[in-house]
Parts: sequence; C-alpha cells; structure tokens
Amino acid sequence: MDDFVRDPNRSSSEFGQWIHEKLPRVMFAIDLDMVIYKKSTRILRIIEEKRPHQCLKDSQQCILPLLAKAVDSLKREGMVHRQSGVFVVFTEPPFNSGRIEQIGGEYEMTLDGERWRHFCIGEVL
Repeated sequence: MDDFVRDPNRSSSEFGQWIHEKLPRVMFAIDLDMVIYKKSTRILRIIEEKRPHQCLKDSQQCILPLLAKAVDSLKREGMVHRQSGVFVVFTEPPFNSGRIEQIGGEYEMTLDGERWRHFCIGEVL
C-alpha cells in the first residue's frame, strides 16, 4: 500500500474529522495540504496537492480563490513576494516533479529538478 494515500473523505486532523462527522453541513470546510512561508524570500505559498487525474472539490473551488485574493492583497501591500500565491500542485509519488497551477494567477507550468525543489521550499523561480 502507498504510504502517502489517505481516504479523501478523512480530515488530516482529528478536529477537522470531528467537524466533518458531527456538525451540520452549513458551510464549506477544507484541509490545506501545505502552507509554506520562507522569511528570507518573503514567499508565501498555499498549496493544495492533487494526483494528476483528480479535480478540486466544490469547497476547494470556493475557498481557494478567496485565499488567493487575500494573498494578492498581501502582495500589493509589499508584505509577501510577488511569486507568492495559492497553487494546485498535481504530483504523485515519488514527488520528483509536479504541474503547478496558480489560482487566479499567472503561473501554470510543470517543474522538475532544481526548479521543482525551489518551488517546494519557497525559493524564487
């Protein structure tokens, strides 16, 4: 069995799972896969990871653009680097490369090698 596979209806946190199981569905709720902030570059990357064949859920399609607008506001204020953003990363084990799509932004590319590594650790591309 793949060590990285988790039931798509399971939250990554016990609190999130409690919300999913016990509270009424009156709002959208998502787990984010990763938030990277590197102080030396001021790059903030909010990342949702998908396998190449997967699509965003309705809740992600609603919430991720809102987060992208918030990051855009931080960019306009000069608080984060212009390469900051909200990204969907399409990848799979062993995670040697990925296709990145920026929500509401300019980046859509496939990265591997050093550029992939730089993206993942908050470096400037």
